[in-house]
Amino acid sequence: MKKIILFANLLLLSVFLHAQGLENIIVEKYYVSTTADSIGSIGNLAVGSVTYRFYADMLPGYKLQAVFGNPAHELRIATSTSFFNNEDYGNTSPNGISVNNTKKNTVMLDSWISVGAAASGKLGVLKSEDSDGSIGNTNSLLQNSDISIGRSLTSFDGMVAGAPEAVTTIGLTTPLSVFDATSGSGNLFSSNNGAWSALNGVKGPTASNRVLIAQITTNGTLNYKFNIQIKDTVTNTIKKYVAENPQSGEFQLASLMGTLHPATIYGRVLYNNTVFTALGDVTVLLKQGSSVIGQTTSNSQGEFFFNSIADGDYAMDGSTTKVAGGFNSSDALIAMKYFVGLTTLGNLNKSAADVDGSTYINSLDALIIQKRFVGVVNSFTAGTWTFDKSQFTMNGANLTHDLKTLCFGDVNGSYVPVAKQETNINLQQKGILNVTSGQLVAIPFQVDRNLSVGALSLKMNLPENVEFVSVDMLDNKNLVFNAENNSFNLSWIAVSPKEIKKDEVLFTLLVRINNNKGTSDFSLLNDCEIAGFNGAASETTNLFVPKISFAQPESGLQVSCSPNPAQQTTSFTINIPADGNLIVKIYSITGELVATPLNEQIQHGIFTTTFDLSGLTAGSYFYVAEMSGVSPVKGKLVVITK
Repeated sequence: MKKIILFANLLLLSVFLHAQGLENIIVEKYYVSTTADSIGSIGNLAVGSVTYRFYADMLPGYKLQAVFGNPAHELRIATSTSFFNNEDYGNTSPNGISVNNTKKNTVMLDSWISVGAAASGKLGVLKSEDSDGSIGNTNSLLQNSDISIGRSLTSFDGMVAGAPEAVTTIGLTTPLSVFDATSGSGNLFSSNNGAWSALNGVKGPTASNRVLIAQITTNGTLNYKFNIQIKDTVTNTIKKYVAENPQSGEFQLASLMGTLHPATIYGRVLYNNTVFTALGDVTVLLKQGSSVIGQTTSNSQGEFFFNSIADGDYAMDGSTTKVAGGFNSSDALIAMKYFVGLTTLGNLNKSAADVDGSTYINSLDALIIQKRFVGVVNSFTAGTWTFDKSQFTMNGANLTHDLKTLCFGDVNGSYVPVAKQETNINLQQKGILNVTSGQLVAIPFQVDRNLSVGALSLKMNLPENVEFVSVDMLDNKNLVFNAENNSFNLSWIAVSPKEIKKDEVLFTLLVRINNNKGTSDFSLLNDCEIAGFNGAASETTNLFVPKISFAQPESGLQVSCSPNPAQQTTSFTINIPADGNLIVKIYSITGELVATPLNEQIQHGIFTTTFDLSGLTAGSYFYVAEMSGVSPVKGKLVVITK
């Protein structure tokens, strides 16, 4: 029983496919005329005229017999301006145009009807199916390579060798005069009692079975209604397809009727950074209101186009699976400043800042951007990419309209999708920090010049023998960090500009030394950035961090000084074995006491203090750390410059 049902289903499928023998009318935008074409033409060829080719797209096993009109079904081609006819070698059908003549001026753009021919001895094919190149042009015309026409005529002319069927016409003598030798003589071809046909029926020249039925050139809005008769060579039956009002035994096909507008939208998908990086492989949507009326994909140069666009108001949107990036502390700072009214943003940048998709921007968006940068969250609620959806108007003319985009979170548009993301921070070792296993150590990170800091974005690998404990910033408001395994990510933004002087500590890491094995070096990753309060990246800055050096455990004081040598300030990190009064003194090289930066009661543990060197002249100095009941510690400190 199952076999009988399967056979019946296959039979029904076969009947259905043959009932749909005419699949579609394909309209190819064959060419767009340039100023050079207009000047070099014999006949009135307006600049911007569009040449359309119409193909009957049939299933295998079918032949085209006729394109017809009758009292119930008008056959119609009309333009709002006039048709172009080449006045020296044009014809009402391409069978009467020699191949040599098609090479001359703009003969290849002549308006005509056909049953497969594109010239004498040539069959018409879509340029995308053309396999034998182009015959060229003897007058150096038809050179336009506009992306909207696909393949250029200089490379593929849409003609292949063959034996075209002659066009037989019935009742079309008067209507066809509009396609005769005089250019611009009319704007309407219409018949309710005529046809053009192929007496023997014709198949398309390729396996896709597409037969060229007309070529029309005009600079106006083009309307068409076709009614087509085909023959099923398997069942030897005739089928009629009509544009509207089907009668008994007829099939209606929507693509047999249409309106073509000469206007084209051309644009590029551009990332909204300072260099407007072009993005390929982005889906571009053309919308009217909430309805999507067109979809295409940008090429490798970011280019896209939409053909035959009617007058009206439009907008675009897009989508892509490309990797996102560009969001860091600077973007969080700008979002925060926008919220409190300290800066303005364009519409696309505002959209990028609204990472939680709430339709407004506040401190929560800034916090989420910080969390995404340090890895506390892995996505934004609003999505990955946002596109400029501003409206534009078509009014009959070609329009260039680029589609701009940003990644959510990249509020300042700093991302360059095709480039490696750089850092404006260098990490350099300066001074030595003596440590022992199990010790808690405060490690200062100092800047090499005066800075006005608004935001810090940091991604860093920690030494293998270091365990993160905590971090201390200029101020710890708006500080977000994430420490996992041996990585440390930090995002910080200032509520007001923070002025930091050369050699001052930007931030301090409190770490525990686990052992004296493995690497003892810190290293920065990409995407690190110091920015000013305006959110713009500062000049490249060096961060100085002391080299970790392992010493044998001692029962007495353990002191490290960094940076050492120093210029403006230095920090003492002291391991204190017991509660007591701690004194740190600075002596000149001759033994004169010049400063006592510390003299106070300190609890046992790790203690860090910063000493201002501005009161000392350049030269060499010694420090001595003293505590009752503990052997004093002496070290050398060199002040290099003032």
